[in-house]
Amino acid sequence: CMMGPNNVTMYGKINYLEVSAPNRLVYTQIFCDENEKVFRHPMAPTWPETMLTTITLTPEEQNKTRVTIS
Repeated sequence: CMMGPNNVTMYGKINYLEVSAPNRLVYTQIFCDENEKVFRHPMAPTWPETMLTTITLTPEEQNKTRVTIS
């Protein structure tokens, strides 16, 4: 839950689709109300209802990792 401008309360829900340790995480995220009813971002009407996110971790040098988010 987070509080937006004008005391608008927004909830989020994440569904993990893939967890491939140690280098890949795939999930969807949505805005919803406290009862998990899905809605678009209240201050951005063209915001997608569901966002798919993929995080890839790639070893680079010693003690360094490249983080790619798409």
